[in-house]
Amino acid sequence: MQALPVTPRTIALRAADIIRTGGWCRGQLSLDSARCIVGAISDATIEAVSTQDEYEEMGFAVIAAAETTLGLNREDAKRGGVPNLVHWNDAPERTAGEVIALLERCAGVRS
Repeated sequence: MQALPVTPRTIALRAADIIRTGGWCRGQLSLDSARCIVGAISDATIEAVSTQDEYEEMGFAVIAAAETTLGLNREDAKRGGVPNLVHWNDAPERTAGEVIALLERCAGVRS
């Protein structure tokens, strides 16, 4: 079986699967097998790439796509502010289902 090419889409789908199977958390990147959205994106990227440059390119592309999908201001995060996606993930009203749905929207499998 041929592996799928590594793209932001495949990273986003794998990140959704990591949360779906391992669980979701807020307030930290990981808790046992659970991951926040950024932790899941990071893990999915590490699994898929072999260099730091690829890690940064793919991981940041998925984070930027998620923030754009949510209408968050990516420029604030680039200037050194706390990433907006972390605040979104950690909101008290957030659910695992919403996090998975966002990752699937970034991958183009949900509207």
